Amino acid sequence: MKFEIKKSKNGMILDINDGENTETIVYQEPEDLPERFEYDLFREFLCNILDNYGPNSSRYGKYRLKIVLGHGDKYDCNDANCEICKFK
Repeated sequence: MKFEIKKSKNGMILDINDGENTETIVYQEPEDLPERFEYDLFREFLCNILDNYGPNSSRYGKYRLKIVLGHGDKYDCNDANCEICKFK
């Protein structure tokens, strides 16, 4: 399978070619995104690829791919209500 991701003016275009057929998935980003929303959209985009085209995995498997949103390794979070830190 061949995956090709192209950036467009307002989102992304994913072309998936399995050798015989090509499927196109379009992700459109709304204008004036809140700060974190762009990251959430891209994570959702990658999760869709993993769920539909990635290797099968389960919570009990030896290997499992996960796509998570986290802080940068040098970021010092002091927010007691941080949604990202509470899932560490």
